[in-house]
Amino acid sequence: MDTKQHVLVVDDEVAVRTTLCVALEQAGYAVSSAADGVEGIEKAVREHPDLLLLDIVMPKLNGMELLARLRENEWGRTAKVIFFTHLEGDDDIIRGITAYEPSMYLMKGSWEIADVIAKVNEVLGVTNPQQ
Repeated sequence: MDTKQHVLVVDDEVAVRTTLCVALEQAGYAVSSAADGVEGIEKAVREHPDLLLLDIVMPKLNGMELLARLRENEWGRTAKVIFFTHLEGDDDIIRGITAYEPSMYLMKGSWEIADVIAKVNEVLGVTNPQQ
């Protein structure tokens, strides 16, 4: 990539957040992270990342609430978002996905890091991220 695209990872689980950040950096992305939804929305609005990776279950502000607030922001209306969670897709999640239109929805436990990188590349339209 000529200019590194920026990905913001928002997850309260340190191991997941760290693993994703390292993998994304190795894949050629500029990466920042947040440990909860409040920090995540603040960083998203300030940094305008090319993509947000959001956990749904987090303290202070969950991923669905974060996305709802993000969509109220002029920049955030069109921000690209991938949700990832341990939760099964229940009615609330499905309604949130329909209302706030994330780009993808992944379930932790059913994906490998390579799968996440492939989805990030797909959403950002990157074919060879390390070039």
